[in-house]
Amino acid sequence: MPRCPHCGHQSGAGWDDDDLAIVLDSGERRRFTGHEWRILVPLRQHMGQLISHDTLLSFLYMGVGGDGPDDPGLTVKICGIRRKLAGTGWRIVNRHAAGYRLDADAAPGPGPAAASTAGRNETDDAR
Repeated sequence: MPRCPHCGHQSGAGWDDDDLAIVLDSGERRRFTGHEWRILVPLRQHMGQLISHDTLLSFLYMGVGGDGPDDPGLTVKICGIRRKLAGTGWRIVNRHAAGYRLDADAAPGPGPAAASTAGRNETDDAR
C-alpha cells in the first residue's frame, strides 16, 4: 500500500499525476477534472495543513484575468472531490471561514462509514 510522503499515512490508494486520478488497490481509477486536480495540488503538497480559501482559489483560477470566480465555485468543486475520495483513505476537512486540509480518513475502505466521514468538517468532529 502506498504511503503519503508527507505524513506517512498508509492508504490503499495511490495518486496518478499523469492521469489526474487516484488509483485504489482494486485497480479502480477515480479521475478528477482539471479544476479539481488544481485544488488537490496544494492540499497534497501540504497534507494535514490548513490551506486558505484564497490560496485554493488562486490555484483553481491560475491565469484567469481579474479576481476570477468566487467561493461558491470552490465549494462545488470541493464537494466533487469529496465524493471521489470517499472510501480511499483520504478526506478533505474544512474549518469554517478559514480553509481546507487533506487528511487521512479515520475509517478508510468502502462502505457507509467512509462515505459518511468524507464531507465532515471540524465542527462535526468536536461534537
